[in-house]
Amino acid sequence: MKLFAVLGDPILHSRSPLIHNGLFRHFGIDAAYSRLHVSSPMDATRLVNDIGFDGMNVTSPLKEELFPLMAAVDPMAKRLRAVNTVLHNEGVLFGANTDAAGVEGMLRQYVGDLRSKRAVVVGAGGAAKAAVAVLSDLGAKIEVVNRTFDKARLIAETYNCTARKFGELSQTLSGADVLLSCLPRGVEVIDARRLRPGMVVIDANYGQTTLKAKADSAGCRTIDAVHWLSHQAVAAFRLFAGQEVDISLVEEILEKAGSPTGGRKCVGLVGMMGSGKTTMGTALAERLGWEFVDTDRLIESKAGRSISDIFAYDGEREFRRIEGEVIRGLAQRERAVIAFGGGSILSSENRSIISRLCVTIWLWTDPATLARRTSTTGRPLLAGGDAAERLVGLLRDRRNHYAAVSDLIVDANQPASDILQDLDREYHQAF
Repeated sequence: MKLFAVLGDPILHSRSPLIHNGLFRHFGIDAAYSRLHVSSPMDATRLVNDIGFDGMNVTSPLKEELFPLMAAVDPMAKRLRAVNTVLHNEGVLFGANTDAAGVEGMLRQYVGDLRSKRAVVVGAGGAAKAAVAVLSDLGAKIEVVNRTFDKARLIAETYNCTARKFGELSQTLSGADVLLSCLPRGVEVIDARRLRPGMVVIDANYGQTTLKAKADSAGCRTIDAVHWLSHQAVAAFRLFAGQEVDISLVEEILEKAGSPTGGRKCVGLVGMMGSGKTTMGTALAERLGWEFVDTDRLIESKAGRSISDIFAYDGEREFRRIEGEVIRGLAQRERAVIAFGGGSILSSENRSIISRLCVTIWLWTDPATLARRTSTTGRPLLAGGDAAERLVGLLRDRRNHYAAVSDLIVDANQPASDILQDLDREYHQAF
């Protein structure tokens, strides 16, 4: 099975997995697409190699930072010096930029002729550069505004448009036909008094945002950037799967899919023994004010003996039978953080229940770290032989199942406090 993901910080809000997993199912492709929480380019390349992703989409804050790490890039990525789609093959990374295709498709579909229209782009990151490049190609008169003026000036020099200082934003908006904000999610700087009826307003962060609410109240014509996402996904899927897709199929998949969390009311933690599911689950539940559930402890309670004893006297098959009963008994749980046993995802029935019940987080941990953390725990599955080699084999056998069930992947090699901070930030961004 091929693995794909979208990388960023935060990332649980992303609807890209809804699109690509829907397309994989539609075309019968054996692949899974998740979300990888990562904020530095070196961590991104390490995790892509260690987990073994075949490709990924990239969002804030990595589009420009990953560009220098590519072995080769497509013409648009070279033009923008930013990548948002990456293919990985045995440690070699190829970068592409489908953001430009996304914004062009959205503008052509929902705005139309932009020749001689005044367009204001706020921001100077990878998305902003893609927007400016396309607006320039479509003949718009562009003004770029950014808090760091030198970045705006560099874009203006590259695309023969005008850079404005951040303090001039309100004045710059006067008489603008199009406003395209490419600021990070949660950052809002637009004065609602400068918005006027008929102005086209696009926030690069799709869904309901503060800017969109202001623009709707002012009588502007707002365009949800989910259409940008949809058009760029068509181009990205062509790279991932070699398959042409009509935009109507992507829009149909998104309409049926709903939100990334899908109304699920539990958080599930999956991962190998030693990945920290109990430690992180306990801390996260306390922070959320939710119940914490550990399926291994429920199994011991149900059987009236330890997991080691179950393995020793009845074998793994009996353990898995009890585990399945315990997980079925959780199907109606709400407001709980649930730590699932490392091998719980081996059962297709368990995976189905977990996916329906939980926003599921895979705590990724490399084999060397797992070996160190489990060296004195006497885990039944590590008894006999080389424990480190056994962990490598178990992780290899389970990787696809973890990826298929996960909504989010977090690097659990970090200190516990950093992992908890990442989990807390993702939860509050998405719920």
